[in-house]
Amino acid sequence: MITNRTVAVCDILGFRNLVLTHQLNAVVERILPFFSKILHHSTHQGEFPLTPPSLKELKSQTRVGLAWFSDTIILYSFEDTNEDFRRVIEAVGWLIFETMSIPYTRVRAAVSYGDLFVDEQNGLYIGAPIIEAYELQSIQQWVGGALAPSAAGRIPTQDLARNPLDWWLTEYPIPLKCHDPRFINTRFAIDWTKGIHHYWPMEWSDKSKEPTDEDKVQQPDVVAKWINTRDFHLAKCYYCSKQQR
Repeated sequence: MITNRTVAVCDILGFRNLVLTHQLNAVVERILPFFSKILHHSTHQGEFPLTPPSLKELKSQTRVGLAWFSDTIILYSFEDTNEDFRRVIEAVGWLIFETMSIPYTRVRAAVSYGDLFVDEQNGLYIGAPIIEAYELQSIQQWVGGALAPSAAGRIPTQDLARNPLDWWLTEYPIPLKCHDPRFINTRFAIDWTKGIHHYWPMEWSDKSKEPTDEDKVQQPDVVAKWINTRDFHLAKCYYCSKQQR
């Protein structure tokens, strides 16, 4: 059926390198099962599962629709209501936040809105929102997420003003790898810092708080993503800013 829906495209960053640098059984038996637990909690909003859920179990909820293809996850609203719109954003926020603790499965995402064709039984998901969300997530230079212009136009401003704590959204200059006129006015970020946590200094590694000169030469893209992610956390995190004060 074709109807207006909210759609999020979530990319597992570094998935290619993960597969190429780890034993495949470690990826299949340890890393992805834990990621699937996080995905289950992000979408179901219940207890954290004790065992890795199946795809059927991941889909067995009425909050958001879900499809998983290798390193790409699509979340979508079942209906075109303000609450369905909010649930997709919240699920993405939880997914980004909870994967921050796992170096191999961090997530970059974008949310879009518009006509979408869904045939879940045959695994068909077709529509401009998927393309827009995919293209916006691919040019963001951080671990995080943003709303595409179509989704920004869908924000129920009165609901957001009345209940800002319920919305995992914040205005922030989205770091992009390149200039794209379609996304030049992108200003709403997924505020993953709303996930409750203790003070987190977000250091580069166990050995160094900041990237070394060698890191900057060998991994310039990774360093840029880390700096942009850290800066967003420092600017927006309520929990850590209290500790810094």
